[in-house]
Amino acid sequence: MNVDFLHKITNDIFQSFKDQLRTKNLLLLDKHFYSLSKFLVCLKASSESTSTISSISSTKQFEQLAKLYSEHIDEIHGKLISIIESTFDDTLSSYEVRAPMPSDCFRTLVTRHITAFYNAVARIVSPSDLILLFTRLNSIFKQLLAKRLRQLRIANDGGPQHGLLTSDLLYYIKQVQNLSGLEMLELHVDEIWTTN
Repeated sequence: MNVDFLHKITNDIFQSFKDQLRTKNLLLLDKHFYSLSKFLVCLKASSESTSTISSISSTKQFEQLAKLYSEHIDEIHGKLISIIESTFDDTLSSYEVRAPMPSDCFRTLVTRHITAFYNAVARIVSPSDLILLFTRLNSIFKQLLAKRLRQLRIANDGGPQHGLLTSDLLYYIKQVQNLSGLEMLELHVDEIWTTN
């Protein structure tokens, strides 16, 4: 076995594990800030029941804190999306449309990255947030795949490469929709042909 190959596999596994830990920590932090922002709403309502000068000052402080927490939550979501986009881009950059199907690229994408992300987030976020995250994940996937298909000059022409790609896409759809809570997620993978 090639030493460089073993080194690459070891680095890939380590990076995947590191990204999964980072993702889980970011989501826990997100949940923490979300809970604090909800708690602030209750505290603000309680302080507004009295109309003193200090309660007016407290209301402004609550609003500032709520805004700060909201900005932190947006920043965390941005970092999660950045991790996903980087991982997908790295994986799809080596995609070649050739047998056997599903391709190694799609198997890696689904079994290592998407499933790992799902396992990291599924118990932490609400079902509606899970759907929102995977809708965004799917959008990133479609954009990056469309970019790679343009590089490879793969057309929506019904030819042999199109057939192989369709097989990979069906694998992706089936595997994502097999994840609990995502059974009804609309993936619209045909949009790869219209994504710029």
